[in-house]
Amino acid sequence: MWKRAWAWIAVCVSNVVATFVVYGITMNIWLSVLIGCCGGFCLLCGLLYCRTEKIHRTLTNLDKPSSLQPPQCCALHRAGFSQVFEKASQSLELTLELASTRYSFLGVSAKAVLANPDFPTLLKEKTKRGCSFQILLLDPKQKRIVTEHAKQEGRTMDALLYEIQQSIADLKTLAEQCDGKLEVWTYANPPLFRLVLINNERVFVNFYGAKEHMGVDTPQLVFLKSDVSFFIPFLGLYERMLAGSTRVV
Repeated sequence: MWKRAWAWIAVCVSNVVATFVVYGITMNIWLSVLIGCCGGFCLLCGLLYCRTEKIHRTLTNLDKPSSLQPPQCCALHRAGFSQVFEKASQSLELTLELASTRYSFLGVSAKAVLANPDFPTLLKEKTKRGCSFQILLLDPKQKRIVTEHAKQEGRTMDALLYEIQQSIADLKTLAEQCDGKLEVWTYANPPLFRLVLINNERVFVNFYGAKEHMGVDTPQLVFLKSDVSFFIPFLGLYERMLAGSTRVV
């Protein structure tokens, strides 16, 4: 910052000196004033350009949330913040790949997870290696809550109800091949956030509530176990939701 300030001071001094030099050579005060005005105008244009360039760089960096790394967000990293995705759908494969001991999902229907063509194969491989899967879905019997959530996402209650019921049926079929390591539960509370807990050491969180947007379409934050400000509260919320849920598979 100081280097830039000294550079501008040097430019201003040079402009003044040039004005006096021209006057000394030509003895024409109007020509000297003209030279001084031209120099001042160039100086003003330079200042405006630098200001515009700084704003542009700031806006450009804001458009790249998924590339946040230290030292740009060192304070967040020290707090346990790990990563941010523009959409939760971008982390679907990553969460499955990272799971080695536990994969816990809290959402509405898990449609996006089940839509992954590699999910059945990964599920079998992971459970054979000792990884357990726990899926919490919205209870399809809670018609009022299903209706309100469907309206929020801009679709019909019947469409969302069918989606949840189909996911439960598909998970029941998959559970038969997982030696009891796949559990499916349903909860009766209005869904507020979508959560994926990996190995009890990393949590992927995004929130419902964006009008006419499904859960996988909203931004997602990732927190590590080293963070006691975010990871622990989200882990506690998941465990409380599980305690009040009903196992269906």
